[in-house]
Amino acid sequence: MKLKWPSFKWGREDEATKRRRALREGMTAPEIRAVKTPAGRITFRLRYSDRARRASLRLKPSTGLEIVLPWSEPPEYADSVLLKHLDWVLTHQVRAEKTLANSPSVPSPHAWLEGGDCLLSGIGVPVTFSARQNAILRRDDGTPEGIHLRVALDALEADKTKALETLIKTEAKVYLGQRLAHCLKRSPKAPSGWQLSGAKGRWGSCTSAQWIRLAWRLLFLPEPLVDAVIYHELGHLLEMNHSPAFWKGVEGMDPDYKAHRTELKAWAAVGLPL
Repeated sequence: MKLKWPSFKWGREDEATKRRRALREGMTAPEIRAVKTPAGRITFRLRYSDRARRASLRLKPSTGLEIVLPWSEPPEYADSVLLKHLDWVLTHQVRAEKTLANSPSVPSPHAWLEGGDCLLSGIGVPVTFSARQNAILRRDDGTPEGIHLRVALDALEADKTKALETLIKTEAKVYLGQRLAHCLKRSPKAPSGWQLSGAKGRWGSCTSAQWIRLAWRLLFLPEPLVDAVIYHELGHLLEMNHSPAFWKGVEGMDPDYKAHRTELKAWAAVGLPL
């Protein structure tokens, strides 16, 4: 039996590969596009992703509408995606506006990159660049009053982001450990251990092995809400669900948990620095 091997055409690119290469060279950051629709002109951010296999829409109150495409699709394809899902976009825009109206007033998520204030513990604090070391300055009562970053103001955004993230993670290991120790005084049971989490979609979690994970991004929230998240996860040490028994246990530790839940939802809509 004679095998027939497939033939290869070296040095040639198909149209999808050409488009991908051209887009990679021309799009180093998300593109801002605007589309005229029956409901008016709608602006959105177009972003390409290596992981995307099909188009997807995301609408967050803090950042607005974003359409993510695989590299095989041209930018114009995003316009047709928006028009196809126009009803969904309009409905979620109304919801986003209502959410923002009830959200706390905080510095713009990216203001600190250009020397503006940065959100920390629920308030805006000034950022000093070109410092001798990365550090968070605190007053005698523990409230933050400034952030020092050992990176130049004109440095690349990626370098600034890395410096702030490293600082926040380092601080979180100490701060969240202290808040957990404080909250344990009201808890009938202690966890097997705890660790930092890099999750963006949730503030905390509890595993079946009785380990608690706390997002380092909690450092951006006010302290009462940090404690509320910890009490919530401590409640899961007794009830791995959200049954009435679970909420009763949480209320025993955090009597204002209902108000805190409402506040956490509002803060979830706020754009965080990282």
